Amino acid sequence: MAFRRFAASFVVGLAIFLAIPLSCESHQASTIHNQTSAASNTTQNNQQCWYASPEWALVIVGIVTFILIGYQARETARATKTMQENTKAFLAENRPWMLLSRDETFTKIYEPYLKPIGKVPPQEHREVSCPFVIRNYGKSPAQILAFNTELLIGDSKYMPPLANVFNTVSVSAYPYVFPQGESERHYAFIEPQRSATEEEEREILFEGKKFIWLCGLIRYRNPLEQTRGTSTVHETTFCYVYTAWERPSARTWIPSGPDEYNKAT
Repeated sequence: MAFRRFAASFVVGLAIFLAIPLSCESHQASTIHNQTSAASNTTQNNQQCWYASPEWALVIVGIVTFILIGYQARETARATKTMQENTKAFLAENRPWMLLSRDETFTKIYEPYLKPIGKVPPQEHREVSCPFVIRNYGKSPAQILAFNTELLIGDSKYMPPLANVFNTVSVSAYPYVFPQGESERHYAFIEPQRSATEEEEREILFEGKKFIWLCGLIRYRNPLEQTRGTSTVHETTFCYVYTAWERPSARTWIPSGPDEYNKAT
């Protein structure tokens, strides 16, 4: 439609431009008939109709060429922009999405292991830990660049203790490819790794004086983008607190903490 409007406008303009020399020639004939001095008439007509010479055709050709080149350049730029936007949309739609795995109701973070040393046989002593599941919900594989998790015990249910897991300096490299649609089970530990105390077990599970947090970071990219000359790095952070004190019969994990601790880009 834009090209048709442009062509119609150009034809009308060209017709008007071509009509100017014709009106000029008619004016010349009338002037010659009415003036008495042929020399004066010739001089007057040349001054009024200088564009009636054959060179005006070259001017028209140059103007037409310039307009067509400009129009073609604009359409080429528009097509290039559209192609780039379509490529970005395709990559966004088919990108990997590394998130904590969920079922229909809950995120798949399981009950933390908080058995104190005195409540289990010596050969079964284990560090405080928590299993959880991550999943690639996207349509492309994810090349994992960094993956780090940590369990933390703090005094607030709204703000976790200082989480080194979000410090990019302390994030360990984790170079492998995570297929789309796949899930993996992992474990988070308290650092440095240790067993729980009886006081911690009581304050976390029964008194609500202490709170256990699971924080993590996953940094990844789409390996297919590298073949197209691009490489967007995505990042998922998560921060959950264990709600053991509110409903002992239905303990679960809920997201908490600052917004930047629970985001996916």
